[in-house]
Amino acid sequence: MLFRGLISFKGTNLFSHNLVALIIGCVILGINHGFISHFMPLYIYEMTPENHRDMLNMIFTQMSIIGIFTTNTINYFTSKNKSDDGWRISLGLAPVPTLII
Repeated sequence: MLFRGLISFKGTNLFSHNLVALIIGCVILGINHGFISHFMPLYIYEMTPENHRDMLNMIFTQMSIIGIFTTNTINYFTSKNKSDDGWRISLGLAPVPTLII
């Protein structure tokens, strides 16, 4: 999980100066999100006691939904930004969940 967090942090490409680096960073983020979405419920299921497994998997699913909603809300408000820096703000906030994890 720590390795995936480091890959996610690197995939944000906060300081990318060209389009190719930005696209590669987004692809890395997408692949990393796929790995986390697949293996995190399995990890939760294997590591928790039997009576807490379903509850923790439901919490993981709920937190994923809250994250999707938060991301869409941030993207909506940064798209209303008068300057052209909205995409940079959205991409700059991408490592925040990684730092929390």
